[in-house]
Amino acid sequence: MADTWSGGVVASMNGESPPTVPTWETVSVPGVPSAFDGEEGPIAYRRTFPDPRADDAERAELELRGVYGRAHVWINETYLGTHEGPIDPARFRFEPRETNELVVACEPSPSTAALRDRGATAGAVAVPGIRHGVTVHRIPESRLRAMQVVPEVDGDKASLSVTVSVDTIEPIDDVVTFSLRPNGFRGGGSMERTPIEADGDERVDVRTCIDVRDPSLWWPREAGPQHRYTLRAKLGDRSIERTIGLRTIEQDEDGLRVNGRQTPVRGLSIPPGASPTNAVDTAVDANATLVRFVGHVPPRSVYERCDEAGLLVWQDLPITAETDVETAIDVGERLVRHRDSNPSLAVLGVRDTGHAPFDDPVGTGALARLRMRWRAWRASADRTAADEIASALEGGLASVPLVGAPGTGADVVRFAPGARYGDAESVDWLFDRYLDDRTAGAVVSSPITARKGRRSDHSVANAAAGEPSDGATEDPVSTDGGASPGDEAAGDTALQASVESLRRRRTGFVLVEPLFDSGTVASGDSNSATDAVARKSAPAFEPLQAVVEGTPTAGDTVTVWLLNETPAVKEATVTARPVTTDDPLTASVAGFDSTVAGTVEIPADASHLELRVDTDDRSVRNEYTL
Repeated sequence: MADTWSGGVVASMNGESPPTVPTWETVSVPGVPSAFDGEEGPIAYRRTFPDPRADDAERAELELRGVYGRAHVWINETYLGTHEGPIDPARFRFEPRETNELVVACEPSPSTAALRDRGATAGAVAVPGIRHGVTVHRIPESRLRAMQVVPEVDGDKASLSVTVSVDTIEPIDDVVTFSLRPNGFRGGGSMERTPIEADGDERVDVRTCIDVRDPSLWWPREAGPQHRYTLRAKLGDRSIERTIGLRTIEQDEDGLRVNGRQTPVRGLSIPPGASPTNAVDTAVDANATLVRFVGHVPPRSVYERCDEAGLLVWQDLPITAETDVETAIDVGERLVRHRDSNPSLAVLGVRDTGHAPFDDPVGTGALARLRMRWRAWRASADRTAADEIASALEGGLASVPLVGAPGTGADVVRFAPGARYGDAESVDWLFDRYLDDRTAGAVVSSPITARKGRRSDHSVANAAAGEPSDGATEDPVSTDGGASPGDEAAGDTALQASVESLRRRRTGFVLVEPLFDSGTVASGDSNSATDAVARKSAPAFEPLQAVVEGTPTAGDTVTVWLLNETPAVKEATVTARPVTTDDPLTASVAGFDSTVAGTVEIPADASHLELRVDTDDRSVRNEYTL
């Protein structure tokens, strides 16, 4: 049902009566309703469809997936009910006619407020609507409606707790057959049968526990194979399948551990409205190990792409800062139930305070550092609710209660050198001062080029649905503390310096906010920040990489570090060009460690510095513009 739809702004809604819409226009459903950008009230969507049944003995059901807002649903002017939130699909049985009219009125709710508060980008992204899909099913005499799978790994043993929901029209006395098979690798499959008895016109749950023989684990990319299994439930000639993976997730003072092994988190934050499919491909190209979905929940198909690619997922809860603890815990529990079979799900994010109090640029230099220290000293965040929510959701996943600016006591601190404060020269000072042993990690971002007549969004969290705050500039902050129009290269340099400094410090979580122009976010186009992480001349997340300490300058002597985020010891040769001596550096670095390889002197007339790392199995380069 993704073809001809009409949409319009709701003038009035009265109880269970269909909404009043003065003007209808053609829209795309599912999708982002750009035609209603700026509207703050309910939006209605309608279309007609034929009877989906093969005969009159069957029933019909409507399914809405990815609902943002509180949806009120009518078919043929009969009110079917409401649904709120993008996690669970909305399902409504109905009695169809030969031709049927569907009307869905979506009003703002906490899920749309979360888009504005935490992933604020193009205004249309926060307009209530249906993002993932609308389908009409025919219900035969018996149907496997849904399957929930909860994997559990305990040492060298593993099991699956399975619940299958079955809809019936006629009484049933039968068995559900469960079969488990490995996907593309040798492993232990299994088959078992569970009896089912139900009266007619009933929904029953069939539960079973399946032991996995000789379990093979799922690993993040470059840490091991992405082993997955397919579990199939069959009742008569009807079946349902789910692809699952086996892994354990833990969090300690060193960061994230997958299957008991330390796993450095190097990721990209994906804002609402960006193409999640493109984002997964970009993350793989950038050598990232994780993607963070900020303020929104992508469809299961995106999780499955992450499963296949070996990308971990940091999933923010689609809630606002004002959401009460009980509601937030319920949202988190429902999210885990619906995504627990996806091995990529690793981290739950609870609350993000945005960039405040650093929305106004503070420039660079000594005076800017004083301004920065003053603002950080004044900053604060009440983390009581976030900690309570995160504690309630513990068990099998890592959690990040609070993401925020320096001074807010955040678990993951957001920095914006080159965009809101500081530059590449300020990076080490910022991290020395505002990262400590209690900090799990950092999110970093950089500016994009301002376009004439348009606002430039300096970070995903700053691209608020409203106007920029007083004093905000439309251009990146330059090295002299003023504004330098279009100084995109300086922002990329600060981003590169930030990521490399955090990796030298072996920070557990390092995320980059790929910045999107507020006018193009819905298309999923990346900008310079994304390209700066993924570019081949300086791959920021390359597992084995040589980096310099500080900002390299022509005529200086710089210290070269060798970073190793693989589990194996690496013996490497580091060659620098141009330098005053041709002797390469040699170093040995333990797994998940970093070491000083040596120093090199850069000629006074050099315009760039290139470092090349050679080992037995790979060659990687890193380039700096001086």
